[in-house]
Amino acid sequence: MRTHFYLLIMIITLLSFFGSGAAINEATSVRTPLSTDDLVLNRISSTVYDVVCTQGDTLTGEFRIVSDGDRFPGDQTKYDNWLLGGIDFLILDELNYGFWKQLEPISPHYERSNVVQLKWQFSVPSSGTWYLIYINNTIYMKQIESSITHRGATDLSLPMVLGLLGLLVVLGLGLVQRTRKR
Repeated sequence: MRTHFYLLIMIITLLSFFGSGAAINEATSVRTPLSTDDLVLNRISSTVYDVVCTQGDTLTGEFRIVSDGDRFPGDQTKYDNWLLGGIDFLILDELNYGFWKQLEPISPHYERSNVVQLKWQFSVPSSGTWYLIYINNTIYMKQIESSITHRGATDLSLPMVLGLLGLLVVLGLGLVQRTRKR
């Protein structure tokens, strides 16, 4: 009987320990689509997306210009050189975003100029709010198909704490049972 009890305690302990480990291994990151948009950038304009990130997160995305180069909504004239002017794409931290809004010099963490389409990936170097900026510096409207995804590490503390708590409860019950039998 005593051997069965110890065997049961060992099995429960191992299951609780490996069960929490399995939960940790299954969920190491969270992938959140932030935006899948068709956006219109008017001439000489910009669109900004702000994303709260922690250090080590990854932002990915892609976009492509799909417009026909109108100068204003309802423009019936078609322009042959609409693709000659792409857009600029920037990723800025909070400090540089403040400078950018004040039209001061900036140091972008990621920058691509005059692009018609782009697939990009950015590893976040520090926690905070990050700004993804699409800039149209041309006299032509730009319609853009865009998607942005945020991949961040999950908080693994809860599964670990629950696993350790389960282990402590099982060991405590085993000790109580052992002292009662003596």
